[in-house]
Amino acid sequence: MLSIDGFFLSVQAAKEFEHLGRIMDAVVRVGEGGIRGAIYAYQSVPSPDVLIIEVNETKERAVAAMSELANYCNERTNVIVMCARDDVRLYNGLMRLGITDFIVGIPAADTLRQKIQQIYSPARPKSQLSQGIAFMGVHGGAGNSTMAQIFAFYAARQLKMRTILIDFDLAFGTLAQNFGLKQSPPGLMEALMLGDNLRSATLSSLLTSLDENLLALCSPNDLNQAYDIPEDLISHLVDIVYPEARLCVFDLPNQWTGWVHQVLLHVRSIVLTVERSRAQIERAGEMIDFLRRKLGDDITIRVIVNKVTPKRGRELDDTTISQMIHEIPRVTLKQVDHEYAENGGTTHLIHHLCDQSNFNRAMEQLSSSLFDKVRNPNTSGLSRDASPSSREYQPSLRASAKEKILGLFFNAHENR
Repeated sequence: MLSIDGFFLSVQAAKEFEHLGRIMDAVVRVGEGGIRGAIYAYQSVPSPDVLIIEVNETKERAVAAMSELANYCNERTNVIVMCARDDVRLYNGLMRLGITDFIVGIPAADTLRQKIQQIYSPARPKSQLSQGIAFMGVHGGAGNSTMAQIFAFYAARQLKMRTILIDFDLAFGTLAQNFGLKQSPPGLMEALMLGDNLRSATLSSLLTSLDENLLALCSPNDLNQAYDIPEDLISHLVDIVYPEARLCVFDLPNQWTGWVHQVLLHVRSIVLTVERSRAQIERAGEMIDFLRRKLGDDITIRVIVNKVTPKRGRELDDTTISQMIHEIPRVTLKQVDHEYAENGGTTHLIHHLCDQSNFNRAMEQLSSSLFDKVRNPNTSGLSRDASPSSREYQPSLRASAKEKILGLFFNAHENR
């Protein structure tokens, strides 16, 4: 029988947890004191299958306390954190430690039951959490959608990762066209219209298979309707999508809305696509500053400098570009040769581009830059140290049992 412990700071949260014990077939124990209460308790008793903790500390204190808790927890323990405030920095800090879920507010007992059931659902990958990467163009026409599609295709084919690509450019999406589909199939809009009724089984019927390990939610690519998406629908969609794949790639439009912000709250990494002009590089630097302020320093940001032509006149040199984008790691791609489009290809555009060596090298550099920050596949559990250096991927090291992150983890280089 499943064992579930909860350590809370408020009476309301404790009451909902006690109700959970009445509606779920599990051994439920309630405590108080939040993270500190759990640290004290597990010095003398084994940790449970699921641990639910209410947190109200700052990001720094919560991460430090959770790292200390790792000394006393079994690696099989899955941790769900609830917090009254929507704190992006806290969310990112705890997710990097490997908690299983983060809930804003005090959820009802039935919601907690669903969260726990999802952890142990057969449809959920058992060995790792999915990672979300958002692609955003600094300017319209920078080639952002193509970069997102190439990266997803590369990750699915070369890294053998089960990948879901979501085209959020609802009115002007190019996913169907670039992958050689005759028309845009049902996908993203149908999923959003289901609202809270969207479930994994329904999602599976809306996903379009593009390659052996690549699935997609296509945009309607229709100008005859408006696309004002409620933010709560985005959160629910992402929650349903994440357990279905190793990697989720979100192709975002060049705009700033509440729902775009909501997508960014659910990802670990953002890739900005920019052309090599002073105006766009300056804009990229401004966006990096803005995203850091909005999402916190824990978010990983990378830059693709796209459509680079042979240097002419007083173009920006590499040193100047690095300074303007705050030394953010970047990859560079030359102007695409349009010979394929002019002559008419027998394969889809993305397949054609991925066969070119410069694109393969760029995607390899980008994936290494993003995924090398992920943990060794031989480790799981809660890390005691969340400093940037400790989060680097080190294939030669194995963490001891006490250093393992609570819950599931994600690794980009392990085949499904």
